[in-house]
Amino acid sequence: MHRFPSSIREEKKVQFDQLLLQPLREGRRGSDWPKVILIDGLDECQAEEYVDTPRSPQEAARANEADQTEILRALLKATNDPSFPFRIIIASRPEPAIQSFFTDIAHHTTRKIFLGDKYGPDADMLLFLNSKFKSVQLKYGLPASWPSDNVKQTLVENASGQFIYVAVAMRFIEGSSAPPQELLDQVMALRRQDISANPFAPLDALYSHILNSSPNPLLAARWLSLIFRTNYLEESNKKLPARFTQFFLESSPGEASYVFRGLNSLVSIPPTDDHTSPYSLFHKSLTDFLEDPSRCGSLYVTDCYELYFSRYLQIWKDQGPATPLSALEKGDFFTNSWTCLFTSGSFC
Repeated sequence: MHRFPSSIREEKKVQFDQLLLQPLREGRRGSDWPKVILIDGLDECQAEEYVDTPRSPQEAARANEADQTEILRALLKATNDPSFPFRIIIASRPEPAIQSFFTDIAHHTTRKIFLGDKYGPDADMLLFLNSKFKSVQLKYGLPASWPSDNVKQTLVENASGQFIYVAVAMRFIEGSSAPPQELLDQVMALRRQDISANPFAPLDALYSHILNSSPNPLLAARWLSLIFRTNYLEESNKKLPARFTQFFLESSPGEASYVFRGLNSLVSIPPTDDHTSPYSLFHKSLTDFLEDPSRCGSLYVTDCYELYFSRYLQIWKDQGPATPLSALEKGDFFTNSWTCLFTSGSFC
């Protein structure tokens, strides 16, 4: 960066050349390089994080696809350079733009590996479940025979090869909304889903059950959609602190605790004395679920802006949020995060 200070504004292929390939050309001789670079979650690379102007969901999706394709082109150029000593492993969901790149452009220099039954996801999931259930047994003093091997095998079968299913299920079972035996029974009671038409059907059923277990499922879906499907509550394209988001969205004191009750398996909720960390999802697949009305059904939300707009005006009218603020929070709320809603353009 010291040698090429302007590279931050260059195209990614130029950045790769200046910041990676040139140093490799100069320092490769006599060096013992590692053999592999692993890039995980390429599909989650979002160009929206690096722009100052809010975009519609369609514009953001197109920008993300363009950004992902540009990254792939830069990686392809690097692998074709004789001075580049690495193999690259890219782990990603098969989004259309990514699929198209490997099929139409890079097919001659890449090898596709589908992590399906051939690579034993069931065995990995069973190992994960055994470890997690062991922790639950120790925490609650449950017998080592709980749950039965048949129950664990059924969970693996219901996952249909999707590790995220057992991960979400275990976070739900480990939650504090009810005894773990009762929560496991709820998961087991979900009807076995046909994955022929929708490979995400088992995960969708689990997400629907967890959201519908909250005191007000639609309100929870509205909050989650506003926070994670839009950029309204962002500053410089980063989510605003959870504490501010709570102040902004609550129409009465304590409403955040009510809305998010039972959703700890889906959302990471910072403690109330943390004034910097935002709400975050444990997995992006929840956003995908909420964005598709064919998957989330009655939980699909179309009025994110209306919710944002009504809360914005109500806070102006009341000269503050519904929840009383400490002196420190007043400063943070009005001079920092609240002001950014003007400067970010979210209100436009």
